[in-house]
Amino acid sequence: MLKPRVGQWKKRIGVWGGAISMSILLGTSSFCILPVQAMSSTEVLLPPLIQTMTESDEYRGLLHLGMLDTQILAVESEESAYEAVHASIVKLNFGEIYGSGAILRMTEDKILIVTCRHLLEYAPLTNKISVHFNDDTSLQGNVTYLSDQYDLGFVEVPIAQVSIDILRELRQVALPPQGYTTKAGMRMFHVGSVGGVGKQWKTGVIENPWQFFPEFNSFMMHNACEGKPGMSGGGVFDAYGHYIGMICGGLEQETASLPWSIIQAEMKGWYGFL
Repeated sequence: MLKPRVGQWKKRIGVWGGAISMSILLGTSSFCILPVQAMSSTEVLLPPLIQTMTESDEYRGLLHLGMLDTQILAVESEESAYEAVHASIVKLNFGEIYGSGAILRMTEDKILIVTCRHLLEYAPLTNKISVHFNDDTSLQGNVTYLSDQYDLGFVEVPIAQVSIDILRELRQVALPPQGYTTKAGMRMFHVGSVGGVGKQWKTGVIENPWQFFPEFNSFMMHNACEGKPGMSGGGVFDAYGHYIGMICGGLEQETASLPWSIIQAEMKGWYGFL
């Protein structure tokens, strides 16, 4: 009685054995597509390496990638140029006295601002002033230079005291390329901090790029453009967005501005770089 059963089981085992063999072969062929390295008993799986970034790292990245530079337009447009440059304008407060300034350079350790000497002379003996950025955040700046000859001075704000949220929104002015010249009749505009940081802007033309002004005892740029009290130290730009000078004074529909060539010479003489 057992033999038939044994035979039946042999037949069944033969069928399943074939099925098992085929499944093993198929399984083996499938898994061979993705080779796996055997892990010894002493190996330990480590979590994936995650790199962290500090605010200083992010700022340096933005700076070196040129993402904090004012973008120059391909065609002239005062309105579009203003939208590009207004983030480079600041407001400076000295008690109840205020004026404007422009961010000339952002380095890894400081923000360099140019403004008028006649404003900085209101700074207290400590040379500490209040600098307002375009979101109206106020930080302390240090007066580092006053020109003996021109209505010009420099203020520095240490990067260490500026949050990354503010730094992302700031821009340094776009300087004119080598060989650039200003000419009578060129379109231009002023930007200052009257009614808000970088909020005041007026359009006009250059009347004379190199005219002597006895009031300032220096050659300056004479512009047919309206100026407002509080715009002193603000930027003068061409219709492409290049920074070409600094507002120093005005009378009705005319303004006197210090040309970039003079600012450049003073900056190079004091800091040794442009």
